Amino acid sequence: MKPIAVTVRMYDVGFGDCFLLTVHYRRAQARHVLIDFGTTAHPREREFELLMPIAEDIATRTAGKLHAIVATHRHRDHIGGFVPFPARKAPGAVIARLEPELVVQPWTEDPAVPEDALSPAATRRTAQALLQLVDQQAEMHPLVRQEIMALAQRNLPNRQAIAQLAKLGEARRYVRAGQRSGLEVVLPGVKVAVLGPVASRRRRRAGKLPALLAIPEPGLRGTNALWRPDQPLFPGHAEWRGVATLPTRWLRNRIHDLHAEQILSLTRAFDADINNTSVVLLIEAAGQRLLFPGDAEEESWTAMLGRKGVPEKLGGVHLYKVGHHGSANGTPDALWQRLPRHGGMISMLSTQLGVHGQVERGTEVPRQSLVELLAQESQLFDTRTLRRCRELSVAVELAPGAPPRTLEQ
Repeated sequence: MKPIAVTVRMYDVGFGDCFLLTVHYRRAQARHVLIDFGTTAHPREREFELLMPIAEDIATRTAGKLHAIVATHRHRDHIGGFVPFPARKAPGAVIARLEPELVVQPWTEDPAVPEDALSPAATRRTAQALLQLVDQQAEMHPLVRQEIMALAQRNLPNRQAIAQLAKLGEARRYVRAGQRSGLEVVLPGVKVAVLGPVASRRRRRAGKLPALLAIPEPGLRGTNALWRPDQPLFPGHAEWRGVATLPTRWLRNRIHDLHAEQILSLTRAFDADINNTSVVLLIEAAGQRLLFPGDAEEESWTAMLGRKGVPEKLGGVHLYKVGHHGSANGTPDALWQRLPRHGGMISMLSTQLGVHGQVERGTEVPRQSLVELLAQESQLFDTRTLRRCRELSVAVELAPGAPPRTLEQ
């Protein structure tokens, strides 16, 4: 069978990813692949409310049959929706009833991979240690607290979702760069190149983070204080006996700020390890090239772009799922310079402002400068526009010799 067109539908899941890829054939039924299904930045009960109509819409559009699932990596905003509880009322239960034939995940999720494998990995202890540190530090800046909480919560192991994915599908593939995805079997006439994740050459850093997180609670009072009124601040040195001028409140606040920044730095490193396990797919169907990079960050892209033939393939991309929700490290300059520009490419951005990073520090997600660049040099579709219009999804159909066509919701 030869594909005649391909449709990519992007759902508004808040901060998260959910894409339905449909391959059309002339004399056969269409084939459907769900790439990620999750969200964060909402209470659990709100997540169900948000994802249920999306799950039901997917069931309708696939006529009750899903051919494959790609779970790019284990972050909750990518796989949290697969949890099948509570029973048949859960969005995950709706997806399970679509009986996918194949489930594709990164090789780091393979139960057969040894614990000391050369790969980044998530640990329950690390995420819980991060949350505990945030709870302990009452004087942390609220914006820093918000970002650490968001990062730590989505880094929790998501064991229910992982367990559910292990039950779905007659076949499953745990892939790394250069391996076959298995999607070619369920999508006749489609070529799929697995660009990432590239196997790391270093020991799993995330597994060692809990030791680094043994940071004492800072303060200027109590038995563990950095300074006490009955002790000299600098023992053995001359000290001023006049009116006290030490700005203790400023110093205390500064120490707390530095402590919070240290925790945030470690949290980001932990988060990046998981992001860089993302399955990155370059899909060729009906003469169209589609790039789905999950949340791969700059470190991963450096490794991928160093592989033979990869940079050349990216030059012909027709549709780009914007990496890591529009963060600067998800679309590094080395990648952007390889992609077609000046309106020659469709970009699809699933994101929500105010969840990660801070505008005043230039760390916001999505990065405004990147969004402006995408709007100027590609045909950009952004879930925030869907939200304002109260629409569930947007879909683009691509076919040989025809301009991209936006489909009705």
